[in-house]
Amino acid sequence: FCIPFLFHTPVVWHAEVLAVHSDTASPSVGENLPVHQQELLKENARLSQERRDLLKQHGKEKQEYEAHVQQLETAVEEERLRLEDLLEAKKLEIEDLTRQVEAMEKQIKANKQFMESQAVEREQERDDYQREVLKLKEALKEKEKHLTTGQRLKREVQRQT
Repeated sequence: FCIPFLFHTPVVWHAEVLAVHSDTASPSVGENLPVHQQELLKENARLSQERRDLLKQHGKEKQEYEAHVQQLETAVEEERLRLEDLLEAKKLEIEDLTRQVEAMEKQIKANKQFMESQAVEREQERDDYQREVLKLKEALKEKEKHLTTGQRLKREVQRQT
C-alpha cells in the first residue's frame, strides 16, 4: 500500500512498513513514538486491514459473479442449441408438409383431369344414346307407318273380298 506524497517523513514510511507487516509485527513496535504518531500507525493498520478485508470480499464477490456469469452463459448456450434444434425440426416439418401439399395438388390436378375426361365421355355417350333413341323412334314411326299402311291395305282387301 503506497501513498507517495507521504513518503517525505520517516514516521509515515515506518507506519507503512508496519501496516504491510502488521500480521508479524509485535504490539510493542511503535510504543516509543509520540501518541499522535501511534494513533496514525493504528489508523494506518486499521485501514490496511480494512483494505485487505475489502480485497478479500471483492475476490469472493468476483468469484461468485464469475460463477454466475458462467452459469448464465451455459444456460444461454443450452437455450441457443435447443432453439437451433427446434428450428431445424420445424424446417424439416415444413419441408415435409410442403412435399405433402405438392403431392396433394398433383393428385387433385390428376383427379380433376380424370373427372373432366369422364364428363366429356359421359356427355358423348349421352349424345350417342340420344341419337340412337331418335333413330329408333324414327324407325318405329316408319314401321308403324308401314304397319298402318299394311293394315289399311289388308282391311281393304278384306272388304273387297
